[in-house]
Amino acid sequence: VYLILGWIRLKVMVKVISFVLVFTIKIYPQTSNDQIILKGLDYNLNLSYQVDTDYFEIIDSLKYYYYRLDDIQNDSVRLRNKFKIINSLVFLNADSLEKKFVILVKKDALSAGNRYNIARAYNYLGDCYLKKFVLDSALVSLKKSEKLFIKEKDSIYLSYTYGSIANVYNYINDYNKALEYNFKALKQTKLFNKKEPLYYALSSIFKTLGKLKNISKAYEYYNKALNVLEQNKTEFKHNYTSFLAQTHNFMGSVYVQTEDYDKAQELYQKALAVPNIQQVFPSLYAALLDNLAYAQYKTGNTTSAQEDLEYALRLKDSLGKSAIAIQTRLRLAEVLYAQKDLAQSYQYAQEAFNDAQTHNIVEEQLEALQWLAKTAPQKQHQYFQTYINLKDSLINAERIQRNKFARIEYETQELEKQNAMAQLNNERLFRQNIITYATATILVLALGLLYINYRRKAQKKLALSEQRERQTQEEIMDMMLHQEQSLAQAKVEEQNRISRDLHDEVSGQLSALNLQMHVFNRKTLKEQYQEFGGFMSGLQKLQKRVREISHDLNQDKQFEAMDFGLAVKGLVEPLKQDHIKAEIQYDIGFEWHLVSTKIKLEIFKILQEALTNILKYAKANAVIIKFSIENNQFKICIADDGVGFDTSAISKGIGFKNMRERSKRVKGSIDISSQTGQGTEIIFKAKLPKVERQLF
Repeated sequence: VYLILGWIRLKVMVKVISFVLVFTIKIYPQTSNDQIILKGLDYNLNLSYQVDTDYFEIIDSLKYYYYRLDDIQNDSVRLRNKFKIINSLVFLNADSLEKKFVILVKKDALSAGNRYNIARAYNYLGDCYLKKFVLDSALVSLKKSEKLFIKEKDSIYLSYTYGSIANVYNYINDYNKALEYNFKALKQTKLFNKKEPLYYALSSIFKTLGKLKNISKAYEYYNKALNVLEQNKTEFKHNYTSFLAQTHNFMGSVYVQTEDYDKAQELYQKALAVPNIQQVFPSLYAALLDNLAYAQYKTGNTTSAQEDLEYALRLKDSLGKSAIAIQTRLRLAEVLYAQKDLAQSYQYAQEAFNDAQTHNIVEEQLEALQWLAKTAPQKQHQYFQTYINLKDSLINAERIQRNKFARIEYETQELEKQNAMAQLNNERLFRQNIITYATATILVLALGLLYINYRRKAQKKLALSEQRERQTQEEIMDMMLHQEQSLAQAKVEEQNRISRDLHDEVSGQLSALNLQMHVFNRKTLKEQYQEFGGFMSGLQKLQKRVREISHDLNQDKQFEAMDFGLAVKGLVEPLKQDHIKAEIQYDIGFEWHLVSTKIKLEIFKILQEALTNILKYAKANAVIIKFSIENNQFKICIADDGVGFDTSAISKGIGFKNMRERSKRVKGSIDISSQTGQGTEIIFKAKLPKVERQLF
């Protein structure tokens, strides 16, 4: 009752104060209208940071005062207070209104010609794009902000800008580039005594180090971030509670990545113990419950795992943001799969996949596909195909995004170089003009012997001008050399990035192959299942070991445990449905585990292309696919009794061109022979590395 009465009293006070302010403006227009607006705004800004404030009322009040600020003629006062409103909207998570006001304040700053506030507007706009994952637009805005803040020599906002740029690179998994900008942000914080940017820089560093699996360094910077929080509670004010809980949560997630679930559990419990965290940051509170339940489950405490995760899911769903609940649904799918409740596990995995598709979160789509394949083996080959296509699209999209970022960085440097050259040319012209005007004036005034002295002085000045011009040319040459060095460094970084791409693909393939072996084991007889149990345990240990040495081996790990024979059967199903007799033959002694994952992936695509062509054009009645291994050489023969074709036209076909390119990737060869009316035969050969026989 007391809480309800207090809430009603607060609403009445807000209404009364607003009425008094409006009444005062009407009765005393001659008084300082600006002061009245600013006092009313300050009061509402303070309310926006209080837990018990009505969300929709404070949003309406902030909208009202944003437009009232347009009555203030002083550009600096008006723009400064508009940014205060935007900061409150950031705290309130009012994303759409925040972006609207940022765009408006950018126009206002451009109109006023205020370079500092233009830089701030670009900084806020970049963060808005970052929230919506529009990463290229975010980087463009942030690079503009960086350039202007450098000119303004504003280290505080330059630190914020570098931190945001680091987040952009984190989103595309370019963690080394992200770390570079994190340390740029940290370097700027040493130039002033404000602690909030220092905290942001330190927390961003330890999160990025966690992604790079440098746990000891990540823990070191985690402690530094905590010390900054604890020693400066007054400066952080309203943000202290959420920052403290977030810091523990981020470090807990670092330990989850390294499977140190005991330490992760301790940090999640610390975060949940932060006072009022549920009221201050409800979405973080729900995430912490989710993370703690999962960490407890991974340490063997499985009794209440499902109940705790379902409670966290209800909290997340109540917030109306489906994206934050995807991870919880995936974890429930894992728990229920372990309990052999395949139907409910499949349901949660399907819901997670649908939500991940809606929000275009590809990594979580891939994880959902793995659980779907585990819980629905009859559709396994379909999920296998979807996984491959999605993985390819993710790698291509990430590569395109990184290339785009490299181009943005390059174009920014080029623009800065052109501006510097233009400035140098203007200075040179300005000096030349000064000399010319001075010379003309002295010639008019100088007479007789003074003319000789003047000429000598003029020659000295001209010599000085030539020397300065040479210096200018040297500076331009230095800049060009620096640009060439930057391009060379960019090439090295691109090579390193390609190496990381190969590593990323390796880890995915072995996980998917392990998943397929689970499906295969479930389909065999009970005695066979028991016989293969030890083999499956060894495979799981092998998967963990391969992950540790993945930087030395160029193997695709996602599908090392998949039943590739089942996947091949899935490919020929469309032929059978079209009444084409399809037969798969294996030579004596042939085993799929003797064939590398890299070759199998390319075989899958070549088979898919060949069978699609047969289905569309061959008009065949029968198809034979034969696999063999002879003298450490893998061979596949695809033969049909269709209408055949003229092989001289092969070079014009995109499909056959793709097949040849795929065979080259594994240093193999492909031969296509056909005659009109006599069918077609495709033979693919590839040498098997000896190391594959030793390992598998």
